[in-house]
Amino acid sequence: LQEFISRFSANASKSRQATSRKRALEKIQLDEMRPSSRKYPYIDFRPNREIGNEVLMVEGLSKTIDGVKVLDNITFTLGHDDKVAFVGGNEQAKTTLFKILMGEMEPDEGTYKWGVTTSRAYFPKDSTQEFDNDLTIADWLTQYSEIKDATYVRGFLGRMLFAGEDGVKKVRVLSGGEKVRCLLSKMMISGANILILDEPTNHLDMEAITALNNGLIKFPGVILFASHDHQFVETTANRIMEIVPGGMLIDKITTYDEYLANDETVQQLRCVRFCLPAIHLRELAFQFAGTDSILIGEILLGIDRFFLLHDFIKAGIAHDHRIHNGIGIIFKMILLQKGKPLSRRDGNVALGGFQLP
Repeated sequence: LQEFISRFSANASKSRQATSRKRALEKIQLDEMRPSSRKYPYIDFRPNREIGNEVLMVEGLSKTIDGVKVLDNITFTLGHDDKVAFVGGNEQAKTTLFKILMGEMEPDEGTYKWGVTTSRAYFPKDSTQEFDNDLTIADWLTQYSEIKDATYVRGFLGRMLFAGEDGVKKVRVLSGGEKVRCLLSKMMISGANILILDEPTNHLDMEAITALNNGLIKFPGVILFASHDHQFVETTANRIMEIVPGGMLIDKITTYDEYLANDETVQQLRCVRFCLPAIHLRELAFQFAGTDSILIGEILLGIDRFFLLHDFIKAGIAHDHRIHNGIGIIFKMILLQKGKPLSRRDGNVALGGFQLP
């Protein structure tokens, strides 16, 4: 309350709220308040080395699993201030990308390159193998520490509320929440300047989620993470990526709330990036235009202009309604089979269910 009053008492639009909360604060009797029994872990990621300008370059990554295209020509470059949230429901794609970037899985196509100043710590979604041994918590964490001193290692365990005899507990019998706290201890002790976290808030209570949230906000390195916690994503990320069904990437430098506020545009981008490449527009151009070289040229020019327009929309330069117009113009040309237009129904079938304007 006091923080809100101090911050907004001079703000004309919030002065009434500040005054109201000031009155409420004056009525609070401190001697009636009982000390909270909640315990907050202390999460503080401190890189051993400052990260350079060259962080990560990803070029054309593709991966198919069990006949399903999970990643399709994923390309992006990270800067040294990026904190990237991977959102959306395509869980397998996010996990697959993280595993590839950590060297645990090979892509079918494409390359990636980490900068020479980077060091990475990884929080996997499935940590079963990590704890499939008979080590104690203290011994387990010591193997990941450059400094083997027991007091030093136990200090990191203490931050995550492992006190006293907890250090001799076997990792095999830990609960889900305890395993998460162990993994976060491992990430802290690593001194990495890049953190990759795949659903880290699972199994954590609110106190631990708050502590992790605060730790990531003040972390001076680069973060790639996936989470379904709205507040966690909004307060941590400054860049949003979504891998849509079919494996293609939407990449926007924005906050999560701004990303969702432009949901109509995002929905159109999802369809454009997934549907249109999949139906091989250029092949359709030749199929419908036959040997008419002039018509083929017009169609290909229209397609190129459309994808240029798509890039403008992605960058926020053009409005989303022009996507419909662009699709309409291109396919009205494509569906002219030597002057004989096909029906709209035929066009929608050719587009895999995408409705022509």
